[in-house]
Amino acid sequence: MTRLSIHHVVPDIHKEASGPSQSVTGLCGALGELGAEIRLHTLEPAPERDFSFPVSYYPRWSTPARLGVSPDMKNELEHVAMTADVIHFHGLWMMPDVYPGRAIRDTSCSLVMSPRGMLDPWAIGWSHWRKSIFWLLMQGKAVRRADCIHATSHQELVAVRRFGLRQSVAVVPVGIDIPDELGRRDRDNERVLLFLGRLHPKKNVEALLEAWSRVQHRYSDWVVWIVGEGDPHYIRGLKALGVELAAKRVEFPGPAYGSNKAAIYQAADLFVLPTHSENFGISIAEALSYGVPVITTRGAPWPGLETIGCGWWVKIGADPLAQALSESMALGRSELQEMGLRGRQWMAEEYSWSKVGRMMLETYEWLRGGGSSPSWVDRI
Repeated sequence: MTRLSIHHVVPDIHKEASGPSQSVTGLCGALGELGAEIRLHTLEPAPERDFSFPVSYYPRWSTPARLGVSPDMKNELEHVAMTADVIHFHGLWMMPDVYPGRAIRDTSCSLVMSPRGMLDPWAIGWSHWRKSIFWLLMQGKAVRRADCIHATSHQELVAVRRFGLRQSVAVVPVGIDIPDELGRRDRDNERVLLFLGRLHPKKNVEALLEAWSRVQHRYSDWVVWIVGEGDPHYIRGLKALGVELAAKRVEFPGPAYGSNKAAIYQAADLFVLPTHSENFGISIAEALSYGVPVITTRGAPWPGLETIGCGWWVKIGADPLAQALSESMALGRSELQEMGLRGRQWMAEEYSWSKVGRMMLETYEWLRGGGSSPSWVDRI
């Protein structure tokens, strides 16, 4: 098959802490290494990072900022659609998630859409009326033109079908970079329970604070690090809740990127994500790649934590989380490290970018060439 011309579209990549800024750029890099012709289209500002593939940055209107209106992006996508093989857009509820559906009209270009968790019931319920109006006016038309939907887990596939979409769905996970070495950094007698991610109500850090306040008296050698960025008002509320619950030894060190983030994973004994809803949960995969066992909820698609034996997959809420904390913190360092090593091996086998990139490229080749669909494609 000839070299495919693939254009990816995502509203922004300048926030390193956001999932798409890592997963979309990682996918583009993997596809480029496999020989595809790749270009990424996104809104300004540009991040302070270099990429192995070309990136086009477009100005946006300042009002309304949340919609990401960019006539320059719209016009360019209409131009590239005339010759591209595939346009693949990531996310919903912004104009960069609408322009691709308009651009491919009256062309032979295939369209792929990744909801990136935005069709999960919890996410749909957030700002429900605004999203309903946007769907009726613009978003629905773009999504219905998609030839294929990309889900990052079986759980997201279920959400896509529940929403009523009947296109083929390729279930391809997010890839991650596997660290060459673990570089574990034990902190003498202090052990670290780590949350790392965007500080947003969806992540349900409130449940972590409540659960920790219940068990902290039994685990005086543990500290809790809540690492990430978010709305300052919301973060102040989390800190106030910690004081109200008398949660001790809780630190909010702010966001961490690059080598600082790696050092934090290396220092952690246990990772926790008490989320309401995730289409994937890239921080879970990152923690496992560093050999850190994980506690997360049924809101994240990670039942393999228990089947592989590298973590806990519990119901949402403070009660089951407190039980999981009690079980995990009672284990010795060596036991947790053994669990973490099983998780690291799992990541290397199933979630490397080379494997994920190949799955996505074969999906595009099937869309363009026809024939039998790949085994990971669900068709109605």
